[in-house]
Amino acid sequence: MEVPTSSIITPALIGIVSTLITLVLTPRLHHHFWGYQRMSELRLGVFKQVNDLAAEFLNNYLNDQEYRPSDDFFRVMLVATANVKILFSQRAVDRFKQVEPMIGPNLGPTGRGSVDAFVETLDAALRALYSEAVAATLFQRKQCGLRGPVCAAPAGSARK
Repeated sequence: MEVPTSSIITPALIGIVSTLITLVLTPRLHHHFWGYQRMSELRLGVFKQVNDLAAEFLNNYLNDQEYRPSDDFFRVMLVATANVKILFSQRAVDRFKQVEPMIGPNLGPTGRGSVDAFVETLDAALRALYSEAVAATLFQRKQCGLRGPVCAAPAGSARK
């Protein structure tokens, strides 16, 4: 009894083709998802840096209402601002920029800032940064025009 050649060749070809596809696609997919993970790690690092700076400022301000941050504080703040501009969407940058003028004596250049207003503004900025630092859907990323792995959720979709 003869075995048809197609019953031998077909499984062998399927095995070879699937092996080649795996060898070609696996490294590309791995690199693609590694990029998403790395971007999230970078964004979470910037989020932590901004949070630490704000906590340092607020703690010192509550202890001394005339507190003026040091040059080192402003140097680190400048680096954090540059990182926010590079890694986050314009929406998150705009939220973050609302906090910057409040860092100084009397919680702002007008001297009429309150701790509550500072905390509310800071909370909005941190929420915007964090929402982009954690995973989001591909649709949300494209909607915000980012090439990176995450983007802020569309307005009105954040949890309250």
